[in-house]
Amino acid sequence: MKKMTKNLIAVLMIAMLAVVCISSALAEDVYSVETPNFETWDYSFCNINAFGDDPGVGMLNIQSWGNKKLALGDDGTCDGVGCTWKITLSVDETAYTLKAIATIVGAGDVYEGTGEFTYTFKGAYEAAENSFILGEPTYVAVDLTGDFTRLSDGSDFADYIPSAPASVTCENEDNGAEASAWKNKIVPSLLNSTVFGGATFVVDGNEIISVEDINFPVI
Repeated sequence: MKKMTKNLIAVLMIAMLAVVCISSALAEDVYSVETPNFETWDYSFCNINAFGDDPGVGMLNIQSWGNKKLALGDDGTCDGVGCTWKITLSVDETAYTLKAIATIVGAGDVYEGTGEFTYTFKGAYEAAENSFILGEPTYVAVDLTGDFTRLSDGSDFADYIPSAPASVTCENEDNGAEASAWKNKIVPSLLNSTVFGGATFVVDGNEIISVEDINFPVI
């Protein structure tokens, strides 16, 4: 009886160890940093579209656009009030998921409510000392979630953010419904090649402390 009990305990311990090992293998390491202004952040790693530029080239200029459409602080900008950013990097054994997440708050005239406006990049990486060397993305998605709502009919050329939820990816058609919802300011076929071209993310603990060797795609 004692021998059977010992054997049973041994089997259970082995099973528990196997579960722990499997969980560890499947787990992702996550790193993050926050900033009130992505466009002026010292380590901004994306091409940023500007008013009047060709549609779909680079990331939408949420910060500059937000100074006209989002809740403003005492300094007259949306920095840290109508728009705050969190950048997260998740890595598993072979691939990365990089997100630039803007929490946006409508000013109440053209837009109201709060939403998360997210650019997601996925691709392969190489590990280095206290850093991750991210390659060019093979998949890019843009999502808006929350209760962020456009109050206007969208006829104004600058009211190009739709009401949440809305999503467009690099796999959608350029002339499809997903892109047209953003008034074709986001062009699916250009998402992989004009926004983010790879960079080295330096980390300390679970914090992103800098971004180096940024490859800005030629646009």
